[in-house]
Amino acid sequence: MKRLLRNTLRSSGVQRAAGFLAAEFLRLVWKTNKFTFDPVDVYDIVEPEMPVILAFWHGQHLMSPFIKQKDYRGAVLISKHRDGEFNALAAERLGIATVRGSGDHGGAFHRKGGVGAFKEMV
Repeated sequence: MKRLLRNTLRSSGVQRAAGFLAAEFLRLVWKTNKFTFDPVDVYDIVEPEMPVILAFWHGQHLMSPFIKQKDYRGAVLISKHRDGEFNALAAERLGIATVRGSGDHGGAFHRKGGVGAFKEMV
């Protein structure tokens, strides 16, 4: 049973459906909530320093297409792990470019695509 569930969650159809549902849920959240900027003048502060690297906590980057005020280029770094696939599909549906890869605590940074992701970000 556990194997069947794992294989189902790994299927591309289920992953695409989950990415679609996540993206559309975020659109609903955006349209039905009030969002504020803190600080209020964040764009006035950041624009003179462009280009910049912004850091978001897990999942928060998915709100970036809703908060950007101009046609800024940007991409989010998402793990190549199968769990990251849902996240990447949702981000891409929202118009966010993705870079796939992550680090490794054991020193095998190249194993998880971290080196390639770093090169792509640079």
